[in-house]
Amino acid sequence: MTPAGPSIAAPAAVEEALASAAGAACDALPSNGEWSGQAADAAGPPAPGAGAHAVAATLPGLGRLVLAVAAPLAREVQVGPPPAEDLPAGLAPAFRAAAAAFGVPQEALADYGVVDTATLAPRTGEEAHGVLLLDGTIHAASLCFLAPATVPGSPSIADHEFAPLPVPGAASPDGGAGRSVLGGGPIELLHEVEMGVTVELGRTRMVVRDILDLSPGSVIELDRAAGAPIDVLVNGTLIARGEVVVIDEEFGIRITEVLGYEEGPRPGR
Repeated sequence: MTPAGPSIAAPAAVEEALASAAGAACDALPSNGEWSGQAADAAGPPAPGAGAHAVAATLPGLGRLVLAVAAPLAREVQVGPPPAEDLPAGLAPAFRAAAAAFGVPQEALADYGVVDTATLAPRTGEEAHGVLLLDGTIHAASLCFLAPATVPGSPSIADHEFAPLPVPGAASPDGGAGRSVLGGGPIELLHEVEMGVTVELGRTRMVVRDILDLSPGSVIELDRAAGAPIDVLVNGTLIARGEVVVIDEEFGIRITEVLGYEEGPRPGR
């Protein structure tokens, strides 16, 4: 029970997927005759008669899929006696089969449930691709795929060739060295920028109780062994290690190791 491929005005991939979805849905629906398909116009397929019911779900990344069935077919597939019938469960096999034709498995469907048949019409910014499902000569169901509309004639962004950037220190076309437009090499612009330098003797962690107990004479044990190098940080980034020295009765740092960039900042920063 496979419907004829609908000749809708849609990209080939959508047309092929919709035809497969329609065929899969028909195979899962009961029939009193032979299923066939008829293309719908861009306004979306009409509901299959008065009193029709519809279910829909979002196909993530693709659009919305709507399956509407005529009232007699809805009564035939519903699960449970009225008024507690469960139409979404009754149409689930057909809907899952249709969604699978678009490459969307059941677990990926979003917001599956009953909707108004007006959902067959596209919203603003959507385009409809639909097919009427005929059981013999009776319009028994409608399947509609609503995708974001493509804007015809959208301007494309042309590639542009940019001139290569000058290499610092390299000769420029006018014979001079490559220079910043501000009058010097790029790194020279930073020579007078002040940065915070911190020397870290060590660290520790304390609970609030112990901090509140601190008083003159208290000793805090740090995570650094005696004689171990101390850290030199610039704006919180570890750049060097050294040892403490005294210069004219003031502390100083003798650098013993400068870290390479590949060593990165100190862990935990």
